Amino acid sequence: MEPDRHMADDHIRYDILAQEALRGVMRKVLAEVARTGLPGNHHFFITFLTGAPGVRISSRLRERYPEQMTIVIQFQYWDLKVTDTGFEVGLSFSDVPEKLEIPFSAVRGFYDPSVNFELEFDVKADNAAEDDDAAPAPELPIAVVTEKKPESKKKATEAEKTPRKARRSGPALSARMAAVEKRSVTIRGHRTSFSLEQPFYDDLVAIATQRSLSLAALVAEIDETRTRDANLSSALRLYVLAWAKRGGKAS
Repeated sequence: MEPDRHMADDHIRYDILAQEALRGVMRKVLAEVARTGLPGNHHFFITFLTGAPGVRISSRLRERYPEQMTIVIQFQYWDLKVTDTGFEVGLSFSDVPEKLEIPFSAVRGFYDPSVNFELEFDVKADNAAEDDDAAPAPELPIAVVTEKKPESKKKATEAEKTPRKARRSGPALSARMAAVEKRSVTIRGHRTSFSLEQPFYDDLVAIATQRSLSLAALVAEIDETRTRDANLSSALRLYVLAWAKRGGKAS
């Protein structure tokens, strides 16, 4: 009987090679940003496991985020340094400056919302269970930390949040477009489209309900106040993040 080729052992380990190659993409992008700054509207959401080997963060942050955290490299940050194995960056959390050292091996997700590009990696914390049938990670509430530039540091920011749910990809590694859905509303008599991930859309609907507005009216309000160099989708995301910073209360 001919052997089942689909069940053959992968002695080459393509999954590991692919993971290394895609981490190289992240490494190259961050190294270029460290050298020249963020180009255009590009900015990054980087999710990492705080319990992974080599992660160095303050005890204050580790206590607050014992499993994972997401940093957003966008407006203010400082001393971004990239090596072959990881990166370090200075950020401010509730007006307290922090230095984070993050190995690339600890990164679980890298997302650039300006172009809807996402990389996801399968990463286990130092104390993570080896059993693939282990219970999935519990849902985590959103926790956005207000970030401001310390007076003694050069200009550059970071918003930071913990995702509602720890991402878990099916394969060992996936590099794909983010799960963004295109939607349309009519504002000022014109059909307008925007693209949002489901969690952002759900929060946008919740805000509209809280303020007794239609979704279209809320989108129109945000559209009128956004800067011209920001697209509508990005403006909607930033509005939701600001709402979350206020503890889910209308301004």
